[in-house]
Amino acid sequence: MAILENHQKKGFGEALILHCEKDCISKKVLLIWFNARTQAVGFYEKLAYTKKGNPFEIENIGEHLVMFKKLI
Repeated sequence: MAILENHQKKGFGEALILHCEKDCISKKVLLIWFNARTQAVGFYEKLAYTKKGNPFEIENIGEHLVMFKKLI
């Protein structure tokens, strides 16, 4: 997911994450994981996501880390 820069820090990203988590929990999903841009890691950590492994480069996009959160 991504939020356009001029719409960041307005709560849209957090609302989207929380909605997705609620939907996953209702479907008994145990874990969410994704590749997060390194500059977004702090945002995800505030929502209780954990970093895993070392940073890696995604061509034409930039540096990322795997992040995850156990839901159930």
